[in-house]
Amino acid sequence: MWTGKEESSMTAGKSDQDLVLAGYMALAGSAVMARQDRETLLARLPEELIDQLLAFDSRRQAHKVMMQESALKEAGATAWFPLGEGGIFNGLWHMADHWGTGFTVQLKDLPVRQETIEVCEIEEKNPYYLHSEGCLLLAANHGDRVCAALRAQGIPAAVIGVLTNKKDKTLCHDSTISCLNRPRQDELDVFFKEHGLTMPE
Repeated sequence: MWTGKEESSMTAGKSDQDLVLAGYMALAGSAVMARQDRETLLARLPEELIDQLLAFDSRRQAHKVMMQESALKEAGATAWFPLGEGGIFNGLWHMADHWGTGFTVQLKDLPVRQETIEVCEIEEKNPYYLHSEGCLLLAANHGDRVCAALRAQGIPAAVIGVLTNKKDKTLCHDSTISCLNRPRQDELDVFFKEHGLTMPE
């Protein structure tokens, strides 16, 4: 399996703490699709949009180096959990199990690039289940302060919800409330199989 290489913190997030997402969800996976299927995408998207997506992915690599334990603690995070295979939805599920918490997440607050959305629409892939290596879920007592500290370093971050003492994994989209489904296959894996390619290790 191709997963994120970052490790989760030794401590766990706690009930009533803010939940922060650092990094753009699905950026890693959409960039891979853009590289692998560039000609198909160029038939429907401006080349500048694809190049911009790849440029943001290059910055993501630099952000991974910056988001080390000391920097996260200095920013105010008390715990963190890396995303990777299966994207934000699988990551939220595993985070909750690992920390022994529930959560309520506002989907409209998830940081995502419009370029990623465009690529996912053309490739018919769900960005919520698309590989998101380089992103971290952070627990913090003051999520806004953490976001401000990360943004000062050029790292996108947003408070996306709150941790709870229940086991419910709640997703909110406008007035619609639903429960997160169990983990499923990464959309990038589906993409590679559809194109007869082998997923990198």
